[in-house]
Amino acid sequence: MMRKKGFSLVELMVVVAIIAILTAIALPMYSNFRRRATTQNAIAPCNDVRKALMAFYDDSRSFQNIGFVAGTSGPIQAFHTGVGGVMNVGSGLPPAQGITWILSSDEISAGRVSRATIEFQFDPEVCAGCSGFYCILCDIDSVACIYEVDVDDTNDPGNPLNSLDKNRGTACDLDSVAAAEAVLNP
Repeated sequence: MMRKKGFSLVELMVVVAIIAILTAIALPMYSNFRRRATTQNAIAPCNDVRKALMAFYDDSRSFQNIGFVAGTSGPIQAFHTGVGGVMNVGSGLPPAQGITWILSSDEISAGRVSRATIEFQFDPEVCAGCSGFYCILCDIDSVACIYEVDVDDTNDPGNPLNSLDKNRGTACDLDSVAAAEAVLNP
């Protein structure tokens, strides 16, 4: 009796079905991993800039008049009232393909609380629906400061990027001195 060599059609179909099931499980996990990695690449430079902004704040007691030298990345400059002129604040944010940085500052209630905000937005082909804020909030009187990372993913209702948030609800959305002082001076 002669045996045929090779695989039967049923065996091949079982293998194809197993590969399809594994692919269906792996692709969403890979997509979430990629989105998290992309977002972390935006948060990491903000941590470096925070150190430089805090050093500037220690000298000037304000985040007012900070901004990029040109465009939406690169060196940051600020007007320092003690120096009486513009000075560089750290090395700034690196240019990153597909990320737009927006740097702003505001003071809550007549200069008692100062906040610096770095907003990062992604081009749709890099991370559709992803955006976030990196905020630093400081009480001028007590010199207490706190930072917040708030990441949003509008394409995923479960927002798996929330795990990247730090100190959520403490710096980015506060609009009153009482709320800010409650966070900064518990």
